[in-house]
Amino acid sequence: ELPLTANGKVNRAALPQPHLKSSTEFVAPRNETEESVLVLWQIVFENKTIGVNDNFFELGGNSFKIVHLMNLLNNKYPAMFKINELFSNATIALQAEHIIAKNDQALNDNDKKELTEIDF
Repeated sequence: ELPLTANGKVNRAALPQPHLKSSTEFVAPRNETEESVLVLWQIVFENKTIGVNDNFFELGGNSFKIVHLMNLLNNKYPAMFKINELFSNATIALQAEHIIAKNDQALNDNDKKELTEIDF
């Protein structure tokens, strides 16, 4: 039965909050990158119990939330994510792997650049 206001409309304020849960088993962050990405997800979802394998969209993610998350991620890790990369990396674990891989690639590119700049 839906709660109604005095004028017969659905009283949205009196509706219970939905309990959206992921279909995956809870896994806590395993490294610093996962921990920092988790903090950003907690800001977006206003939720303290998110595992690193939970899917963004199964938790109730939508287009507004993904843009919010992208902005937070790109503030913390500049130029790491495009919107399509968030869709293909829809878990904290995958986003952390993406960040680590991009950082490793940047380090390797810098090493190669330094090697070519050495004057023999």
